[in-house]
Amino acid sequence: NFAETSPIWKKYINGTNAELQKIRFCKTMIDAYEREGWRSANLEKMRPVQELEKAQARIITSKKKIKSLLQELCDGPEARKERTIQIQEEDSDSGVDASEILCSKCGKGNSTDENDIVMCDLEGCNKAFHQKCCMPEVSQHELEASDDWFCRRCLCKLNILNAINDEFDTDYETWKHLFKKDFKEYETEQKKQEEGNKNFRGAWDTHSFNSDTDEESWSEGIENEHAESSSEESLEDIDENPLILTTKRVRKKVDYSKLNDELFKDEKKRR
Repeated sequence: NFAETSPIWKKYINGTNAELQKIRFCKTMIDAYEREGWRSANLEKMRPVQELEKAQARIITSKKKIKSLLQELCDGPEARKERTIQIQEEDSDSGVDASEILCSKCGKGNSTDENDIVMCDLEGCNKAFHQKCCMPEVSQHELEASDDWFCRRCLCKLNILNAINDEFDTDYETWKHLFKKDFKEYETEQKKQEEGNKNFRGAWDTHSFNSDTDEESWSEGIENEHAESSSEESLEDIDENPLILTTKRVRKKVDYSKLNDELFKDEKKRR
């Protein structure tokens, strides 16, 4: 693998693979809580909503990093340093004149059998390189192994796009349209959440206290409600409990002399 021997391309390929791994981890977590068993009302309360939102945000962040890596690879400062061969429309079928083919790296047109100038076959690239100007160098065996030859930059781009398309079942061909739909959907969802939060805060603010008078009025209202509630509860207790009297007890007149005789009549007989 050419990327293993060159830190230039390793940076992009390894960086993309690292972000794809983060996406897989977050997606596994989200999918676990989207399964049928988690859709019941009771289990819904146990879903870690904030953690799932963070996982979704991490996925978007990783996708943005992948797009940024691919953009730098294709259109970054180093890519723009490489000279592009201007191909006229009338030359598209007949090919390019050999005298116009210069190395996109060093800008020279001289070549030898051991250091030939090879033109990239990827459509739209329009770049050519000396075998020894490539990193790593292009061997004769590599040129003979296939009818098509892709420059190192294009080969790195194709490897990354293939990894992305395999991971997400997509068919991206350029970094410009990478995850465009995903970013738009996420942005729309975020706007909805922000709007919902604003409405919630607005509803709460209408019940907030703007002055000490409001707070005192509120306190008085609470105290009055409490007093009325206590009074109602007391009346309810009286109605429900027959042992509690609400009026003076009616007392009969007692003849204490007669009562005394009744209590001690046996003792008087013994005397």
